[in-house]
Amino acid sequence: MNAYMCQEKDGDWAMLVFAPTARRARQISYGVGWHEPDYYGGWVCWQARRIWKPPAILTALDDGAEQVIEDPPSCDNCYCWGGEPRESGCSLCQDDEDET
Repeated sequence: MNAYMCQEKDGDWAMLVFAPTARRARQISYGVGWHEPDYYGGWVCWQARRIWKPPAILTALDDGAEQVIEDPPSCDNCYCWGGEPRESGCSLCQDDEDET
């Protein structure tokens, strides 16, 4: 299965989805959990972005079947998910610190 980040186009939250294609990721994640489809503009505004090199913390969640993970493990420092865990945070928040 491929890993996807599914969210509303301008949303500030996302869910992790394992599916064979982006279209299938959109289909199985649309309307799941706390997402209110009509409020966010419907199917047209729902997107799936492939995570090409998911970190080990995410690949460990892949059980080989299609699945939606509404709340994947996140960093205690920046509260984002998808980064490689590091000593003090993750690669995402440490990369932001390196830019300043």
